[in-house]
Amino acid sequence: MSDERRREQVAEWRRDGIYPYATDPADERERAERETFDAVATTVFRHLPKSKGTRRTTFALL
Repeated sequence: MSDERRREQVAEWRRDGIYPYATDPADERERAERETFDAVATTVFRHLPKSKGTRRTTFALL
C-alpha cells in the first residue's frame, strides 16, 4: 500500500472513531510505533468484518 493511500486510510479510521491514537506522536519512539501500527493495521484491515465494533476491538488489540 502506498504512503498516500495509508494516510487516507488512517484519516478515514479517525473519522470513523476506530483509530486508537487520539493525538500526534510526542517523540521518535511514538512515531515509530505509530508507523508500525499503521502498516500492520492496513494489512489486517482488508480481512476484518465490516462491523465497526470488531474493527475497533481488533485495532485496540494490535
